[in-house]
Amino acid sequence: MAPDICPDSRWARTASSRALQQRQTRKQGEVVLTTFNNPTGLQPLGANAFGETAKSGAAVVGAPGTGSLGVLQSGALEVPTSI
Repeated sequence: MAPDICPDSRWARTASSRALQQRQTRKQGEVVLTTFNNPTGLQPLGANAFGETAKSGAAVVGAPGTGSLGVLQSGALEVPTSI
């Protein structure tokens, strides 16, 4: 069973079928997001990976929904965009 990702960036997996009936979950980790002041300044590294450069600015890392970072939604499908 895949973990559920909550809007507050936690992911959890039910511990047992009994826990599933009681909707009990256990935190297993946390997701952080990263953005850049100028994403077009990132250096392509290949295999859909990019590196920070002086043109991109420093990475801004934080929890989903904070600052200018987006939010997470379990089961959602994002439409890809290109830089």
